[in-house]
Amino acid sequence: MISRVSRPTRSLVRLTSVLTILCLTASLSSAAESQPRWVTNEVEWVGEVAPCFGFSVSETARVWRKLQAAAESSSMTGPSLHWFFATLAIMTQHAQSTPADASAALQIFETGFILGHLTTVDVRTLNVYLPGARALMAQGLGGTPEQLESVANAGALSTSVAAAALGSQVAKLATAQGQGSAQCGFWSGSTPSLPPAPPDRDASREQKTRRPEAVKRKMYAATGTVYYQSTGSHGGMVLLKTDSGLLDLSLSDESQLNLSDSVRAWDNGAVWQVHYYKKDNGYGHFFLYIDKATFTGEVNSSIDAASTLIKKYYEILARRMYTKAYGLFSEKQKAHTTIKELWQKNDTFTAPGDVDFCSRPKCVDIKIVSHDKAKVMIRVDTGLLKKRDQTCYKNTDTCYYQHTVINRGGSWYIDDTQNIHDF
Repeated sequence: MISRVSRPTRSLVRLTSVLTILCLTASLSSAAESQPRWVTNEVEWVGEVAPCFGFSVSETARVWRKLQAAAESSSMTGPSLHWFFATLAIMTQHAQSTPADASAALQIFETGFILGHLTTVDVRTLNVYLPGARALMAQGLGGTPEQLESVANAGALSTSVAAAALGSQVAKLATAQGQGSAQCGFWSGSTPSLPPAPPDRDASREQKTRRPEAVKRKMYAATGTVYYQSTGSHGGMVLLKTDSGLLDLSLSDESQLNLSDSVRAWDNGAVWQVHYYKKDNGYGHFFLYIDKATFTGEVNSSIDAASTLIKKYYEILARRMYTKAYGLFSEKQKAHTTIKELWQKNDTFTAPGDVDFCSRPKCVDIKIVSHDKAKVMIRVDTGLLKKRDQTCYKNTDTCYYQHTVINRGGSWYIDDTQNIHDF
């Protein structure tokens, strides 16, 4: 616990209330006549950003959509968020980071936008995925990396401010190195163009809460089981398994959620009743948005038991309790796995403090693939359980696993484990 914050650090904290605007303005002060590509054609803009991250166009559209949802309640939305997303793409290319690194960095900001601030661990982890990010962020804030971490320790490092600070320095770096021609979707002309001013947030909020009757939408209804959710009640996406199939649903500020105060409503296996509508993104692709959602109070017992088992398994592995982890296997899995193999393949954290950090829900990401009373198939992304000097790469078998969990006599066991290439 920090009992006293130095005077330079206090000054840095005081500056954070205005730095978002200052950083954005300073980085884009040499505006040109041409408009950013995202204004003229967002589909083309996504196509320009994608190769800089190393993603496919569809993957870029997906992570962009998730970041938008996470940042919806922050001060960095609309033009500012487009700008920041493009600067992260430039940073990824400049640092020669992998697509998996970029994905992990985006996840840090996604979670940070939801929580409203970045922690010291976030800053340090971000610097692993995007080398140099910590120093650039500190420069953008007019301080040192040590002061930056002191601000983060004090819980005062706003995610929007940190993003603006990092983006401003990346923009300067790109310009200085002559990367200013349609670089990574950052601008469409030879120099960056100032995005239009964001709309008045109070007016925008009023319009959202008003839900005008003039907007007529065709509503659909479904009841289903939550297979995965990415960002909780602040926005994001939910995979809902219904009798007719799997619905990929988005949440927004307009979504009316009657999920009670129970955290169980967000667990895998929770049963929701939803009303949703289709929304065209302007280019012929439809997203499904939740209008209203109600938690029925029911949680599928098979999914709940299997998910709990998998979370327990990885927590035990992280604590190097291999014999206990081995005890969670079925006889079939024990026949194909030895305790020695568990510790030889275990790349999780070693320090108890690191394990405590991984108690956060996003440390092990779990997605249900299928379920019945006797068997549940679960996919797991173990990326944040890896040692900090290791990296997860998509299309390799280092981070992603699929487990078959079975019910034998009322007890659940891991019956099969397979490496998979993506979550």
